[in-house]
Amino acid sequence: MNALRKQIRFANQILKALSRQHHNRYDEIPAKTQTLTEKLHEVSVETGRIQKANDHHWFYAAAKSKARLERALSDLPHLIRHAKETLARPVNKVPTLRDLIAEFTQLEAEFGDVVFDVENSIISITTESIELDDTCLGEFKIELHIDKLTESHRMAPYYVIALDPHPAASSSDVTHPHVSNDILCEGDGHTAICMALEQGRICDFFNMIESILNTYNPDSPYVPLSEWTGRPCYDCGYICDNESSYYCSCCDQDFCESCSSYCRMCEETVCLGCGSQCECCESLICKHCVQQCSECGRYCCDQCLENGICNFCQEERQENEEETETIESENEYRTAG
Repeated sequence: MNALRKQIRFANQILKALSRQHHNRYDEIPAKTQTLTEKLHEVSVETGRIQKANDHHWFYAAAKSKARLERALSDLPHLIRHAKETLARPVNKVPTLRDLIAEFTQLEAEFGDVVFDVENSIISITTESIELDDTCLGEFKIELHIDKLTESHRMAPYYVIALDPHPAASSSDVTHPHVSNDILCEGDGHTAICMALEQGRICDFFNMIESILNTYNPDSPYVPLSEWTGRPCYDCGYICDNESSYYCSCCDQDFCESCSSYCRMCEETVCLGCGSQCECCESLICKHCVQQCSECGRYCCDQCLENGICNFCQEERQENEEETETIESENEYRTAG
């Protein structure tokens, strides 16, 4: 399929999608106003019931209708606002086939290699390598899915895909401060992007997305650039640079200073989860240095063990020996007496 025929095919697909979108927009208006009409009818009915009940001195019935009328009237501002918002939404003129072919020509002139994926109905361009505040993020592919254009005012019909990902240290899904899971956070550009797509300004659309990718908004990133590199603490998630990151050889993970310490025996770094306290001196020790008392089963450090027996057991043994000696001495004294 030659280039022009491919462009004409895509242009026709876009025209169909935009026509369906326009149809859906106009279809929303009767749906919104119908609900409002039904509520106004309810107001009229309850008003008539109040009048009839009052004429017959049916005051209990009049009170019930009055309560229903109040509820119906309280719903009206909400329904009117929604109907007005639906009517205020602009319904743009559908572009012509000639307009879209001109857009494709301009797109190729500005971005060079434009891919028209006929099988999947996708138009895509590749940006140059993006760098923000000396942080290299690599190239991104912007894919416009033609079959999703119909609902462009409700969901983004495009994806932003990192070709050579340099994700944030804390999340592999965030490949750009404003891109997570291939979805761009459009921010203030949302309305302009939707308008460009609805009007068939395909080249403007790609330019807007590329512009957002080349801009860093420190007020609303998924991950700030200041935390982009480094290593996340396995425990609390804090991003540490190489100098403030500590490796625990027991669990093979990196930790921040607050979530790590060191073994008082071997002086190796150990995370708080892998470290344990000696049950005699309460010093922090790693699992490689901990030993178990052969008598009581306490877990202790090497300094609190002698011949496999902990200090507590040794003291207890010594007390028992002294008590035995005392008893024997007293017995000898009594015998001698």
